[in-house]
Amino acid sequence: MTTYFELKAAARSQYVWNLKAGNHEVILTSEVFKDKDVALNCIAAVKKNASEEKRFLRRVAKDGQFFFELINELGKTLGRSERYKAEAGRDKDIS
Repeated sequence: MTTYFELKAAARSQYVWNLKAGNHEVILTSEVFKDKDVALNCIAAVKKNASEEKRFLRRVAKDGQFFFELINELGKTLGRSERYKAEAGRDKDIS
């Protein structure tokens, strides 16, 4: 399934991006950026780091739902996933 990035304008002239699956479901969401170029640089960093398994941090929220974070080589979070009821769903989207 092909994934794609959607860059959107946010409040106060800021930007946020979502990585979406081919079925248009959100896989990964960014923080809010003040500058469009910084948001685009983050998308480039996601593309660079997403091929490395060690960049995915598998997490469990306090409510028991599963999610993941994608980090760069310095440990900074590039994006955070939606929440999943099942661990298998989270792991499927990582792959």
